[in-house]
Amino acid sequence: WLRGQDLGSLAPHEAERCGSMPDEWAIDPRGLALCGNPPCEPVPAAAADAFSKIRTDAGPCAASLEDRLSTGSDSMRAISGEEIALMLKWHDPTDTSWDLIADYPEQHMTLHRHKNRSLFSGSFFGRMSARLPDVDPEFVAHSVLNFENRADWDHQ
Repeated sequence: WLRGQDLGSLAPHEAERCGSMPDEWAIDPRGLALCGNPPCEPVPAAAADAFSKIRTDAGPCAASLEDRLSTGSDSMRAISGEEIALMLKWHDPTDTSWDLIADYPEQHMTLHRHKNRSLFSGSFFGRMSARLPDVDPEFVAHSVLNFENRADWDHQ
């Protein structure tokens, strides 16, 4: 994603707006290549086969995003702009679907768990929020999205 002020560097056809996403955000079609993850060329046969199976239908609109993710009904389906907007709503402070389970004010960090404990067969489904006041957003984005560098510190 790019913030609105970064959109000027894109050609008009590259800065496609997505449905109900916030006005100041857009999807950048250059994707992870901007973060130091260039695409493989040529595309490996196994990857080409996997990508050919991705569905682009609208998905079951009646179900909540949480239920759709939990049941796997959307597996192998492309993510829409509207769904990205739904995920952004998970961080809305007025959303009552989350229980606060840890608050670390000195570290500017909170941890929430979704109230519906049946999602994902009862596995933890949560969100963590942290404020890093002395760190540039560009550094955070690079640390998380550059897979080669991330492999140096992320050993999950």
